[in-house]
Amino acid sequence: MRFLPDKWVGDDILRDKLCRLYTISKCKDCVVSDLGEWPNDEWKLNFQWRRERFMWKMVLVQQLTNILANVQWKRDSKDGWV
Repeated sequence: MRFLPDKWVGDDILRDKLCRLYTISKCKDCVVSDLGEWPNDEWKLNFQWRRERFMWKMVLVQQLTNILANVQWKRDSKDGWV
């Protein structure tokens, strides 16, 4: 599953819900499992943006973080989540 363009969390496509973040993403078609790592056995997403985040972007990143708060990440899963 691609992180932003595909429906994989909830009923919304993240690209549509957070379109301003999508436009500045360096990784528009990256799959979920390629956007993070497992330091200390905890999944940590690593977002990459084309330019510095202004205050409005910080608000959108917080919205994205809130959306992802209930995702159950799984280390050995093909996609990276349950």
